[in-house]
Amino acid sequence: MFASEVASPYSINEATAFLRRFPQAVPAAACTRLIIDPAFSKRPITILSLSNIKELQAISRTDRFLDIGACVSMTRIINLPNISSLEPLKKTLLTIGSASIRNRASLGGNICSPDSFGSAFPMLSCMEASVELRSGNQSRWLRIHELVSEAGRPALPKGSFLTRLRLPIRDWEFSCIVRKGNSILPGEHGTCFAALANIEKNAISELRIAVAGTIQVRSRDLEMNLNGKKLPLAAKDIENSRHQFMETAIEAGLAPSIAISSADTVRAFLQNLSGESA
Repeated sequence: MFASEVASPYSINEATAFLRRFPQAVPAAACTRLIIDPAFSKRPITILSLSNIKELQAISRTDRFLDIGACVSMTRIINLPNISSLEPLKKTLLTIGSASIRNRASLGGNICSPDSFGSAFPMLSCMEASVELRSGNQSRWLRIHELVSEAGRPALPKGSFLTRLRLPIRDWEFSCIVRKGNSILPGEHGTCFAALANIEKNAISELRIAVAGTIQVRSRDLEMNLNGKKLPLAAKDIENSRHQFMETAIEAGLAPSIAISSADTVRAFLQNLSGESA
């Protein structure tokens, strides 16, 4: 693989103009993980570097949302003070690479890999994040789930690039992030498991569970079944939930060994919720 042309614009308008000229260009930020389809490994590629665009490095906050530019580094997010709702994401980012990698790697780059979901994706899914995409002269907001195809694969629209992520500002009492498999990066041989939960009046008031590698799995039926359940959960309910998630994951195409391991983590998370409520 070699780059036939590299553009480093200083504004979003310049970037979109370049993308109109070269619609097959690969948007990139810090390039800590630039993966191209192996079929094109011997062909030249065109790279659209976004790292010089100040608009993509901005962070803003309202009463309801936190907006994070796509090129904001992971370290900068980890160091944001006095935002308790960010703790699950911070915990996730700390599992990614070394400090030097996190200094350069961006949150936008982590979730825009074309071949597999980045480690932050399942937690952002649980947090109900939204993303802003820019294409031509237009921008549009999508729920992060809309970056997942019907087959559960990454589906970033062609000819566009991510500019911002929007996170609802809300606290979670319980969070879990677990890396699965023997791969440093999520993919065919490794996944990242994420879960969030709140408890109200000794019952599960809200629960979200997701796992992602080459495929994203989130069982909303399971979440709905458990919402409102009194704690501690019965052992039968926990085992049924484990089995339901395992079946959903296998049906979605997750490798059986990883599906079983993820289902075991679902069981452990629910047991932990039950233990904390005792």
